[in-house]
Amino acid sequence: MAFDFRVFGHEMTPFPDRIIDTGDASAYVVERIVKFDAPVKRCWAAISSFNIDFPLETDEQGNRIINDIQQIGVSLSAPVPIPEDPKFVKLLNFFKVVSPKMIEKGIQPKGSMSFIVFAETEDRQ
Repeated sequence: MAFDFRVFGHEMTPFPDRIIDTGDASAYVVERIVKFDAPVKRCWAAISSFNIDFPLETDEQGNRIINDIQQIGVSLSAPVPIPEDPKFVKLLNFFKVVSPKMIEKGIQPKGSMSFIVFAETEDRQ
């Protein structure tokens, strides 16, 4: 038995090749695959930091418009080993900002998240 970990940071923007359609204009989910050096028995993940960037909007006179943000949510799923290759685990990053004005204008928020993934692995051969 051995313990291992990986640290990640990435922008939380919609990646067309990794995004999962939630059917909700205010939310998106990004799939992340993590590789370890040995087969994974059990694994855990934790968010270490995140930030959300909101667009600066102005009206016709150049006055800044305050966004009507009602809810912000960021989460990280529990990592799940991939049965076809147990050295890999899959996790999902969930990012949601509820703002009727942003949804109406088709604006998606951007930001970043860093997280750490821990794994108990089998001994290396």
